[in-house]
Amino acid sequence: MSLAIGVDVGGTKVAAGVVDESDAILARTRRPTPSASAADVERAIADFDQASKANPDYAGAYYNRGLAKKDKRDYQNAVIDFTRAIKLDAKSAAAYNARGFCYQRLNDNEHAFQDFDQAIKLNPNLAS
Repeated sequence: MSLAIGVDVGGTKVAAGVVDESDAILARTRRPTPSASAADVERAIADFDQASKANPDYAGAYYNRGLAKKDKRDYQNAVIDFTRAIKLDAKSAAAYNARGFCYQRLNDNEHAFQDFDQAIKLNPNLAS
């Protein structure tokens, strides 16, 4: 059985769903967009954990979990998630950019510059 995951990260909510080949909804969740509340961020991470388990080849689950970890300043683990997202979607300028930010926060400027450079190659608008 083939599954697909959809994730909508908006300004007020994070929504996710899993559908099968016949477009039947197998699971769905909706949470407030993580705020300064640590509990909201942890719930978002748990949701993306479930999404990555349901479809381990879905780059968006790792990217969004990385964003949540970045928000809680867990830069090392965010790098791990962004790296997995990049392995699954090597054309994700956003993942390179976010990972570069985390590397910068970890004082790994060499890797940060490499990621920022790749992000700009993929999306020149990031240079402005």
